[in-house]
Amino acid sequence: MAFLKVKAWLHRVLGWVCVVDFMLLTLVVLWQVVSRYALASPSSVSEEVARILLMWLGLLGACYVHLDNKHIAIRMFPEVAPEARDRIVMVVCQAFSVVLLVGGWKLCAGTFALQQTTPVLGWPQGVVYSVVPLSGLILCLANYLHLKEQSWTP
Repeated sequence: MAFLKVKAWLHRVLGWVCVVDFMLLTLVVLWQVVSRYALASPSSVSEEVARILLMWLGLLGACYVHLDNKHIAIRMFPEVAPEARDRIVMVVCQAFSVVLLVGGWKLCAGTFALQQTTPVLGWPQGVVYSVVPLSGLILCLANYLHLKEQSWTP
């Protein structure tokens, strides 16, 4: 089935992106500590880069675990009707994903229109915020793939 190949490919790509992001985050924070304490000259760039990398890692990592249903699960509904509960949870997840996608798109468009930039790096703020609609899109796709996998029609 083609959707299983798409899911496997997306899982592999997201996994590598998260690994590279985490490695970069570790190196940037290590450089910040070394430059601050060993060289007595803290880097002004590393704090902003670390913040951006952490934001991207958090949102893309959430997409990665949602793709496999390995996220933290809090059971709010009794176990008596697992199919109905799963459908309700899937609809709520899809609604949240659409809000991320649409709201994130508007956020990026607004920051690009206002030509906002990051304070230290001078990067367009829309590039930094682009992870929000990207994660919304990935979550929408993941929800669709979950529905296909369970033989539900969207």
